[in-house]
Amino acid sequence: MYLEHPELRPLCFDLDHDSGGDSAAFDDLADRMLSAADEPQCAWRHGGSRAARLSRWRAPAARTVDPAASWVLVPETAGSLDRFLRASRPRRVPGPGEVEIAVEATALNFKDVLNALGMYPGDPGPLGGECAGRVAALGQGCATCRSATA
Repeated sequence: MYLEHPELRPLCFDLDHDSGGDSAAFDDLADRMLSAADEPQCAWRHGGSRAARLSRWRAPAARTVDPAASWVLVPETAGSLDRFLRASRPRRVPGPGEVEIAVEATALNFKDVLNALGMYPGDPGPLGGECAGRVAALGQGCATCRSATA
């Protein structure tokens, strides 16, 4: 609609479910609707407004991660894609026919999105199951395994 009738200046404003009766969210919405230099798409998250726009990405300061630590990626809030955390996960010895991979790269796909939103039927496993790395440990019967991708 924005491109078909720009004279109408439609606005997409998304209030998070926590804003309930937050008057600041509604005041911000009214200010944006009346503003001449408006963002066409805005969201209210955690007490502040966000706008969809492109900006140059700046790499964060390097963080050191204990290479011996084992963790999985989990949504900070169940059913939300807003923020993710590393959750500690105990390592276990690979069982028969299994290998342990020291993951060096991983990817999230649509199954992971459905998983994070709680919409995947059954047990989808942890996020980022698509990965590549080096074999760190071999289970019984895996003596010839030299490289692995999942």
